[in-house]
Amino acid sequence: MSFKAIRNESDVAHWLASSTCHNLLSMLGDIAKASCGNPIEKTKKNSSNSSEDTRGPVEAVVAQLNNISHLVSLHPPVNQPQRYGNTAFRGWLNAVEKEASKSMASLLERVASFKAFSSEHQTILINELSTYWKISFGNSTRIDYGTGHEASFLMLLYCLGKLNILELDPTKVENHLSAVALYIYPTYLSVARLVQRTYMLEPAGSHGVWSLDDYCFLPFLLGASQLIDHSNIRPRSILYDEIIEGYSSQYMYLGAVNFINTVKTGPFQEHSHILYELSTKISSWEDIFNGLMKMFRVEVLGKFPVAQHFYFGTILKPTWLTQKDRNGSAGTRTSKDTKGTAATTATTTTATTATTTTATTATTTATTTATTKFGETKVPSATPSAPRAPRAPTSVGTLSGLLTTRRPTPIPTGFNSSSSSSSSSVQHYNPNGRDVLSRYFYNKRSMPKGSSSNTNSLQRLSTPRPVKHSNYTLLDNGISIKGWRITSNKGKMTDSIELAQMKEASDITFPTPEIVFGHNSVIFEHQASGLCININALDGLRSCIVEQAHMDDNDGATTTTTSTATTAATANNPNRTLVKYALAETWAQRKDHGITINTAKDGFENLDWTYTPVYPGTIYRQSKKVPYYDITTKLMSNQGIDYDRLKDRTLPILWFDVIDLYETELDDCGSGTLEAKVRVMPTCFFILLRWWLRVDDTMVRIFDTRIYCK
Repeated sequence: MSFKAIRNESDVAHWLASSTCHNLLSMLGDIAKASCGNPIEKTKKNSSNSSEDTRGPVEAVVAQLNNISHLVSLHPPVNQPQRYGNTAFRGWLNAVEKEASKSMASLLERVASFKAFSSEHQTILINELSTYWKISFGNSTRIDYGTGHEASFLMLLYCLGKLNILELDPTKVENHLSAVALYIYPTYLSVARLVQRTYMLEPAGSHGVWSLDDYCFLPFLLGASQLIDHSNIRPRSILYDEIIEGYSSQYMYLGAVNFINTVKTGPFQEHSHILYELSTKISSWEDIFNGLMKMFRVEVLGKFPVAQHFYFGTILKPTWLTQKDRNGSAGTRTSKDTKGTAATTATTTTATTATTTTATTATTTATTTATTKFGETKVPSATPSAPRAPRAPTSVGTLSGLLTTRRPTPIPTGFNSSSSSSSSSVQHYNPNGRDVLSRYFYNKRSMPKGSSSNTNSLQRLSTPRPVKHSNYTLLDNGISIKGWRITSNKGKMTDSIELAQMKEASDITFPTPEIVFGHNSVIFEHQASGLCININALDGLRSCIVEQAHMDDNDGATTTTTSTATTAATANNPNRTLVKYALAETWAQRKDHGITINTAKDGFENLDWTYTPVYPGTIYRQSKKVPYYDITTKLMSNQGIDYDRLKDRTLPILWFDVIDLYETELDDCGSGTLEAKVRVMPTCFFILLRWWLRVDDTMVRIFDTRIYCK
């Protein structure tokens, strides 16, 4: 019989210090370690090619997940005025609950000794597994889903391991740890996301009461473990759309970020600031994983709003309750707590009565201490316990035959989760932004003696160390390779007030597009010659003026072309065709107004109203700028771009970035976007500066500037 055993904050502290919690985290560490370096696709193929004895239990669990996934089509969402919480979810979850006992019984029947149990014993196990199964997909009353429901599925896996349905012992060669991490859990995650999107479930509590997105935590934890020691994908890679789109199906961390990008709009650093901070401030996947393990323990398992809904029973035992009873600590409780203890005792007495069987089966509490799977310690208890087998040469047909014993499994080396069962004090944090990094992702061993933890953690996070390789060095915001230093700068959107206050934008007095990233740029600096290529938003905007100023090559004086010097201006600038909107003629023929339709912004006749840039980048040597049309002519090569080299998949992409410069909606008459994409490979780098324009009912225009260096 399953019951809730966490009634107050004090119980949360005892739960975190218990051997049960330690064993659960130890199992999670084993699963994560098994996923290290393995993509999801590879595991699925290996699972299908493995032997029947090894593959069967895994496929059985996945089959049950697929079955409830098919139930979604039988319970389509209903039309209702509210956006979140579609009531059709209750019908779907009710169907899952009706099939839960049958589904769990089919898993238990895979164990030969299960059939020898009495009907009462079988019912107890089926009901306990069914409880975790039903809770794993959300709450029908609140129509929500969060990390507590996700943790319930983790507890179900723990129970399946305890019952030997799944082999989760890392010391066994034929274990299911990798399949759980990279096959069973991704299947569960896909079902959970299908349900979330179909029925628009509310995030439980406040963003799942601690999830990195609105619902889940474990995809990031297991996904970070997957990417440990990956040769090319780094934490910062989640900011690049190409990597997310190309690898989201293989790596859970990237898949979770891709899911966020599909359901949320706006800058990533605003709607997912914790993930953004991790990607820009933490350079190692192992550091991220270790921090997430600590975070999962404190912010998910250690949060009372989540932990109060955890169920315990004969498999996942509330060992701290029996430990307090044995030590006589229950008498020190308050009257309120004593009532809760009495209620629990009454529940456990009923459960014990329900498990009474023949005279040959011992149902009394144990008088000795034994160790079970995953290191759980049995102690004298009044909680519901599995019936023991009689001491005989063969114990087939008893529950103890399933709950095999072995030595406690420590959390894997290198996967530090701070889940020591000896700790009795619990700290509760409300992390936000960089504070999360200082609490969970900072290694105190690297702190100077006598220094403050918070101060040094913030200093360390603000000055990340470059990652050096044999032929190149990865920087926090770029790469240094073969004499070139390539860096990108990306910030938030610049509004008109901030743009007016920027000293470097003082000459931009004309109306600007709706979205301008005034601080964004990518800079290529050849350190030996001092040659620099700077692609930035402000210079791109300046090139929207048809007749613009240039720096003289000889003395650096500024010369401005005007409307009376059209010939000189067009000689120095590539000509452009100003676009006239398709409906301009229709508007001009209207007699109810006297407005003259033109192709320029009011008062700025030299400004291209579509903001089409004539801009291949700003090129200069040291501090002296030279006209782009002069130096680009000198640098042009007849060899062209080696596209075969760029397509060579044997050459890894060492670093790349996408830099948004500005966007415009053309007063609801279309849209235009200017962005730069950079790719750095071992033998070359490539820049694509693209202007994409659509004018409604008129034209589509693409201007590409490609720079290739080998």
